[in-house]
Amino acid sequence: MNRFLTYAFAVLSTLAGLILLWELRLAVVLFLLSLAIGGATRPAVDFFIQRGLKRGLAILITYGLGLILIIGLLLMISQPLLIDLQELSDDLLLRYEQLVVNWRAGSSFQKMIADQLPPSRELYEAFTGEQGSQLVQRVVGVAQGLGEFSGYLFIVVILSMYWSADQLRFERLWLSLLPANRRARARAIWRAIESGVGAYIRSEFIQTILAGLLLGTGYALIGLRYPVLTAFIGALLWLIPWLGVVLAVIVAALIGLMDAPLIAAAAGGLTLVVLILLESFLEPRFLNRRRYSSLLVIIMVIALADSFGLAGLVMAPPLAAAIQILFNSTVRTPGPVETVSPVTQILTLQNKLEALRKEAEETGIPSPEVTNLINRLEKLMEEAEEVLEKDDVEIPTLGLPVSPDAPS
Repeated sequence: MNRFLTYAFAVLSTLAGLILLWELRLAVVLFLLSLAIGGATRPAVDFFIQRGLKRGLAILITYGLGLILIIGLLLMISQPLLIDLQELSDDLLLRYEQLVVNWRAGSSFQKMIADQLPPSRELYEAFTGEQGSQLVQRVVGVAQGLGEFSGYLFIVVILSMYWSADQLRFERLWLSLLPANRRARARAIWRAIESGVGAYIRSEFIQTILAGLLLGTGYALIGLRYPVLTAFIGALLWLIPWLGVVLAVIVAALIGLMDAPLIAAAAGGLTLVVLILLESFLEPRFLNRRRYSSLLVIIMVIALADSFGLAGLVMAPPLAAAIQILFNSTVRTPGPVETVSPVTQILTLQNKLEALRKEAEETGIPSPEVTNLINRLEKLMEEAEEVLEKDDVEIPTLGLPVSPDAPS
């Protein structure tokens, strides 16, 4: 009976936890995204710290440079992007009028279709009549969605800054919930996941920017209409795994068909070559996709795309990478571990502790925190020596040189 109650309590607790997690899914997703961004910016923060800057200043510089880069790119493409959008709308309306005129002079089937098409003036009136009000409402809804997305993005960035500044304390907090003998492995798994997901985000961010710049320059050189708009769409489609490359090629070819089949072929070929080169030569410098299962990525893409749409397509690969890193770290069989005698371990720790004390004294008067930590370490060392002495094991005094066979 007691075992049944225990199992029932475990099942009910798990279900309650899953329900609570689902109710708080937005907060959980924002928090996980903040951790991912923190992992992506970790190398830059460590770079500035190694140059002598304090962690807080290194974080501010890293996020400040990233913000300046993003805002600069948006300001650089905003005006050309709006011009391309205006020209595209004008050209589509003009081509629509020409199509209606040509089809009315064509075959009976084309004339029948042309008679069913609304005149161009009704398209203009759609912006002022009842249908126009619905369109305006949709535009307002899109604007609200973009504003909400910007707010969420701001929250994610702020949380990632807090996480980067307080990573060690946060790790100690949740690691303290685990048994002492499992904390080292849990920390290694956690940092492996953070490093893998961060590498993916850095890779996609850099490739997206380069894809937009290279595609925009190439489209302008071959004479494609709306080069900035087409490059912007292609860079965004690049974020979608596998299907994004195909969609980007199709979009570029369709826009090229507005001028000539030759330009369409050139635009599609240029898009394909640029994206393949980025994936083949640039991506391996940031991320090794061969470490991750394509089947797992496909399953995650299907599951998340059904629930979250386009955002799910973008989030699926890093989530699949995190799951596989966790699986490999927890399920795979560890290799043989080389055993070291307790005496050798004590000798090694004695020399390290003595070197630490000398270094603290040479740098000046050590802080109370450092002195307290060294004293605690010496106390633990003495307790370990007492345990070994009870087993009649002779331990050298503190500071004696370690034998050549002792590991460093």
